[in-house]
Amino acid sequence: MAMQSMLANLCPRISDNDDSADLCDWAEEPTVLLASNDGKPAIRCHAALLRARCPLLPSGTLVECHETSDVLHGLLRWVYCETLCHEASDTLFSEVEGPELRAALVQRQRMSLGSGLLRLAERWGLRDSDCLKGRLVGRRLVQRQQGTLAEDLLRAYDDGQIGGRFLFSCAEEDIGGREDLPPLEGGWCALLRLQSSYFDAMLSGGWAESSGSVGSFDGRRVVHLQWPREQLARLLRFFHGDRFVRSSADLPLALECARFFGVPSLFASVNDWIAAHLKIENASALWNLVESEPGLVTTDADFQEVVDDADAACFYFHLKHFEVLAEDEVDASGGVPLNLLNTSLMQRLLMSGLVDMPTAILKGVVKRFARARCSDKQQAEALRVQLQPPAVLFNREHRDALLPRSSEVTVRAFL
Repeated sequence: MAMQSMLANLCPRISDNDDSADLCDWAEEPTVLLASNDGKPAIRCHAALLRARCPLLPSGTLVECHETSDVLHGLLRWVYCETLCHEASDTLFSEVEGPELRAALVQRQRMSLGSGLLRLAERWGLRDSDCLKGRLVGRRLVQRQQGTLAEDLLRAYDDGQIGGRFLFSCAEEDIGGREDLPPLEGGWCALLRLQSSYFDAMLSGGWAESSGSVGSFDGRRVVHLQWPREQLARLLRFFHGDRFVRSSADLPLALECARFFGVPSLFASVNDWIAAHLKIENASALWNLVESEPGLVTTDADFQEVVDDADAACFYFHLKHFEVLAEDEVDASGGVPLNLLNTSLMQRLLMSGLVDMPTAILKGVVKRFARARCSDKQQAEALRVQLQPPAVLFNREHRDALLPRSSEVTVRAFL
């Protein structure tokens, strides 16, 4: 998830050169120091997040943890981003000779670290300690259980436990002229800066101190934005773990906010939603949307490993259900879903040569598609020619005839 990736940038690191401090204004937000029992320097972390995830954490700004610094860093890694890190134990015995001895020492170290993690998680009341235990014990599960990071963060935001120095108000015309509405809680400033290029530019440096659009409310800075209040509220909740897209009706608004505020994680969320909600009735429209929105086609590299590829999902969905999509009166309007597809996307399908439909039937489908996409007969005929061999591979029959089977491929096939 994008949330885990974002918070990984804020998680305190074992290295002395902790660049997460560059994203945090420690003087403006509550912190807690965690002291280990091995003499290492105390670890500074974000009190609001830690207390939202661990309600039994002792009060005060300095907490004696009675565990080693490795255990502390391991649990903080889980608290911030729901991941386990074994690099330390892997490198600890790198100079030990003999792979069997080295593997045994690493396994012993990991077991000791895991026991410490579970002890500390129980003492602090970690909300998803059962999930942590499952990760430590059953590491070969086909589908890993998700923790409660997003849920805990959103609850803390809604309860006002995560509040930075900024509040946001919207133009009066966007909220019906009501002046009695309080400003929106900005929440975790560092998290806003990480997820949005707009808020990163706004909230970093001396902008807020010098801007004339900054007011005050209960001693906190109020930034006025020309944006609908309801939409901004949804975006701020998304930054703190809530879902933005719940139905297809939310897609245009999500894309508008993602573009204006520069939010790659919102593009990623839209990508995931589309890939998971493809149906016969909406597949062509959603694929057209993906093609028209650059932010969905090219996702930020930080999310490539966790984001579903909506374009690929749409492509293979159309290949799998091509025959049904080409049938008459499938959707509620009585039309042919495939005929709603952009011409460029139809061409991609036919160029792949992976459409599993007899040639004679597919030619009829292409002819009807061309007529549906072109009002002029000559243009329709020209399009039909572009969508048939030799311009495209067309279907599996033509592909198998033109391309050698993998078992028959020889050097001569490439000469």
